[in-house]
Amino acid sequence: MTTAHAAARQRPSWAAVRPHLARVPWRGSLVEAAVVLLVFAAVAVGAAWLWHRLANPADGTVLDGRWVESGRVQGDFLVLDFDDLRGSFGIVGWYAVIGLVGGVLLGTLAALACRRSELVTLVAVAAGSVLAAYVCLKVGGALGPADPNQLAATADPLTVLPGRLGFDDHAPLVVWPLGALLGLALTYLLTTGVDAGKQELERLEGDDRRWLSRNPAG
Repeated sequence: MTTAHAAARQRPSWAAVRPHLARVPWRGSLVEAAVVLLVFAAVAVGAAWLWHRLANPADGTVLDGRWVESGRVQGDFLVLDFDDLRGSFGIVGWYAVIGLVGGVLLGTLAALACRRSELVTLVAVAAGSVLAAYVCLKVGGALGPADPNQLAATADPLTVLPGRLGFDDHAPLVVWPLGALLGLALTYLLTTGVDAGKQELERLEGDDRRWLSRNPAG
């Protein structure tokens, strides 16, 4: 027998390989990933509404065509209202709290519900959390007041305008992926031992059944 014929006989045929490929759960994993993305986006819309209800943007005053945050006229002077200024910090604070809690809950839910492929679930959760961070920011900004910096260009001097619901720094956006990956990792860590124990118990029970079938009583 020649070397070519031996290699041809050792090479698996497509008919033999196809059943093994059919058992790979890629189609189901992709469906789960799509569902994860949709759930993250939907929850982000609800989170944006909650952020809009809880946060209280600071008012500001128009001066020389510019909007001065937390500025108010007192006599002949424009002073800062520090009580009102705390509202601007609340915008970022509430976004961080809502994003962290929402990310942890969604990451935990994805880890428990998506069991076909941990790698696909990890990628879907990471992508979904980034999408949720962006959706929450944009939808929340659309629900809040218009950008006062743009309105100040045409507004009369000393006009009081409410601040916008948003921020320019990208650092708060990290809370969504951070919370989601944290929930995913903790759930995998806590449930791995339980799943391994169930598999071991099922293996032992299978061994017992096979032993009893080979050694019937009497």
